[in-house]
Parts: sequence; structure tokens; C-alpha cells
Amino acid sequence: MRKRLPDDITKCCALCEHAKKVPATGEILCGRTKHLKKVSEDYRCRKFSFDILAYRPNPTKLPKFTVDSVEDIL
Repeated sequence: MRKRLPDDITKCCALCEHAKKVPATGEILCGRTKHLKKVSEDYRCRKFSFDILAYRPNPTKLPKFTVDSVEDIL
């Protein structure tokens, strides 16, 4: 089964399940080959597979309610 990408993102190594991020340096290593290969975040190869856990969507903003607006609802 193929994983569907959200509409607001593009394919890149930063979101691939084969990519490993080095926390100390921020580099991304591709683990698809026998040896780990250093790649840039916006690079994408043919073997791209979307990793849902690497995707961090922007949080939605909740509307602010005031006392007057709450009383109008009740």
C-alpha cells in the first residue's frame, strides 16, 4: 500500500524513512545504500518513502474567546 503525502509538503530527504538525522551536526544521512551517504535536506532520490513520524505540521491556531462571546453562545 502506498503512503499518501499531505498536500502542503514536497518530497525531500528530511521526510524520508531511510534518512537518519545526526543530532549533533544536523546533517542527514541516507541509509538506503550499503554505506551511509551524506545528503542535503532538500535532496530526493528515486527510493523516497514518506515517514509520517518525521513530518511536523504547523499547529492550527484556535480562535480566542472573550467572556462576551461565551455568553452569546449560552
